[in-house]
Amino acid sequence: MLYVGVDFHKNYSFVTEMDKDGEVKDQQKIDNDRTILKGYLSKLPSDTKIALEATCNWYYFYELAEEYDFDISLAHPLKTKAIASARLMNDKISSTTLAHLLRANLLPKAYIPDQETRDIREVLRTHAFLISMRTRIKNSVIGVIVLSCYRGQTLKCEMSNSTSLLIFCSFFIIRSISRADLLTAE
Repeated sequence: MLYVGVDFHKNYSFVTEMDKDGEVKDQQKIDNDRTILKGYLSKLPSDTKIALEATCNWYYFYELAEEYDFDISLAHPLKTKAIASARLMNDKISSTTLAHLLRANLLPKAYIPDQETRDIREVLRTHAFLISMRTRIKNSVIGVIVLSCYRGQTLKCEMSNSTSLLIFCSFFIIRSISRADLLTAE
């Protein structure tokens, strides 16, 4: 039985392989390239257990490892930190700690939703982000309009539809940017 602790980052992962007695067999830094990760995972024994650090992009590694039918556990970040707090934390220590906790059956696990639920959540997150961005843009445009009205400028555009409003707002945004450029040039 092999226990693997994975400290997963944006561009690379640091992995620690440990046997059932707690002896570290291998530690390495691996690029998060799909081909390289698949090559690494394909060399592991089929009864390997993997502890993966729950980061914002854990789906990527999980879905690759899922293809090999490994027993994958997602480590709950806050509870893991409480158990394994250390003064000095780096990738090597983090991945080793994950492997030790998994081996000793002390790893606090986070919930892993199924693929369909993950996909739905991703769509909802993206939707919420876009709505938030739309609201910020609308509020900025309204701020430009209000500011221009306070400066005594008249509104000469019929704003009965969204296209007219967009053209009108674009005019004032461009005008405001031009004024800002003039001010910085002086």
